Amino acid sequence: MTQIYYLTDFSANTCWLPNNGAFMLTVLARLTFKKTKKSLLHAWFSDTPYSGTQQSQSGLTTTSTLAQWQLQLSSELCPSSVQFRLNSTQTFSTCQRSRPLFVLHPGDPTRIKPFLQFAANRSFSRVIWLLFLDKNSSLEELFTDINIPFDCEFLVAQPEDDHAVGLTEVYRVSPTLPLQTYRFGNWTPDGGLTWPSRGFYHRRNSLQGLVLKTAVIDAFYTNVVEESNNKPIKISGFFGEMWNTLEDQLKFKSDFYKPLDNFFGAPTENGSWNGMIGMLHRGEADFAVAKFVMSPARLQAVDFISTLEQVKTRLFIKEQRALLVKWDEFLRPFTRRLWMLQLFSMILIGLCFGVTYHVGQRLGLEAGVASVLQNLYDALFYTFASFCQQGRSVTPRMLSCRVVFLTSYFTAVVLLAGYSAFLISFLATRETKEFPFTSFKQFLDDGRFQLGMLSDSAFTFYFENSTDPVMQNIYQKMIAPNRHNFPFSDDEGFRRVCNVPNYAYITYTDLEYQETGTLSCGLTEIPQIYIPGSLAITTVKKSPYKGIFNSVIWKMKRNGILKRLHTMFYPIKVPISEIPRPVVYLVQVTPVLTLLGAATLVAIVLLLVENKAAYIKACLQIGRQRMNQLLFGLILVSPTHARKRRQT
Repeated sequence: MTQIYYLTDFSANTCWLPNNGAFMLTVLARLTFKKTKKSLLHAWFSDTPYSGTQQSQSGLTTTSTLAQWQLQLSSELCPSSVQFRLNSTQTFSTCQRSRPLFVLHPGDPTRIKPFLQFAANRSFSRVIWLLFLDKNSSLEELFTDINIPFDCEFLVAQPEDDHAVGLTEVYRVSPTLPLQTYRFGNWTPDGGLTWPSRGFYHRRNSLQGLVLKTAVIDAFYTNVVEESNNKPIKISGFFGEMWNTLEDQLKFKSDFYKPLDNFFGAPTENGSWNGMIGMLHRGEADFAVAKFVMSPARLQAVDFISTLEQVKTRLFIKEQRALLVKWDEFLRPFTRRLWMLQLFSMILIGLCFGVTYHVGQRLGLEAGVASVLQNLYDALFYTFASFCQQGRSVTPRMLSCRVVFLTSYFTAVVLLAGYSAFLISFLATRETKEFPFTSFKQFLDDGRFQLGMLSDSAFTFYFENSTDPVMQNIYQKMIAPNRHNFPFSDDEGFRRVCNVPNYAYITYTDLEYQETGTLSCGLTEIPQIYIPGSLAITTVKKSPYKGIFNSVIWKMKRNGILKRLHTMFYPIKVPISEIPRPVVYLVQVTPVLTLLGAATLVAIVLLLVENKAAYIKACLQIGRQRMNQLLFGLILVSPTHARKRRQT
């Protein structure tokens, strides 16, 4: 619902007021009814007491005119309601969604100053103002001591010749700069209202050399490249160059300042703010150009310009890369069902081979050829050898046996090719990263690590103001006791990760954009632990320039300027020449070498056992022969054998 407030003064003897609602109908429709279907028209009269006769006469005239407007609005545009509250002040809320329209009709130009003080109030900057002014009144004189904010839409309607009405837009870039006027449109009884084709911030696209106090620190995304007496003169980096582009497009200048503590900004124990946020909160700066993370606490102290980048707050630890020996690695290329199917295929092919060969032997089809198979065991062994890509010294002559041979080798080649490809790629590319934890709860339960973050940054808000008990415990046990010892930059934080045992550092900086060549160790990001967030620059609360900065930054996003600046300053630092080549370490093939060694050892043991068994068998055979010889000798010398010999 769009609310229309009509402010007037019954004490005026003379006042310019349209006798019909045509002008008001047209202007109100264009200003307030573009996207709404209902309106609420309030008559907001002055509280100054006057004589009853004068007040009733002027009030009767004004009430009659408003009633005529209401009838036309109701019949021609949309349902409306008129509420007249004589000698009372309506309560206005600045939290309503639709922009209300305040119609100022002071009557006496000399009594207009109190009405204009409303427009100068920052609480009414969202209001659309329409002022009825006499033809002979001068805008420059009227608004001499009145500051119409840069983002306030204030229109002045003045009568002209031939019953025409001229609409002029007025505003100031700042209280110290001259009043700006723009011919907004004209209204005639015959031609109606002519409306500007340019949007609000297309009409107000210049800050006319305004000097903005800007707070900066030398940090990631914003680099101070030139200083004089410890005062920044020139900045660069992603945010710095974006700010320089904004200066060129909006025609303003920057007066840079550094906070004494060189912090981004966080609430202190006494409730105030330090760092750049504190400078904005105290009015010492108009903007702060740095990589601010949005947080509920900061939103209560300052305003954020349009989001420049979506980031994830990540947890980094010292690289703990380990090559683990997993004994089932060489079985993983195939699933359990595929391994069972392969075993079943080997048995089935072995049985087919044995059956066809022995049937052929009985039919005499293998006559004249050395025996290939002695039993079913040989058939299964030959099939297993074919799956291991081993050949045979003797090939069966039967076509059926050769078909079984071909099927065996073809199946083995396909399976071996797939297995080998997967296994080689797996061994050559995979390095197992061992993470000691994969969630904030596991991180808290681990208890070995010390948590660090950027000093006086928004990261503490994530834990301090969280409703999650785990995050609250992390803040109480790991953050609150050490918050005065946190690093002052990401580089220092990453160095602590390398130099301090079991040190974890939380930040939103991506490693691929960070210069990590000077670090003495590798850093590992815990992929399962992150907190999404948004980066933006900040300004003071209710800044009149927030809207135009949002508009220009949105255009820079749409035109690809921000993406080009980000790529120019922070390209992904992965040179092709430095990409490590895949290497297979000895520990990765430990299962194969262990299996080979175990098989060799078993083969040696079996060889010794077989050799011993053969020796024992030979000894037993020799002993049996000697025993037979001895028994034969005894028989020869026995009396019975002697008598038989004599008889013969």
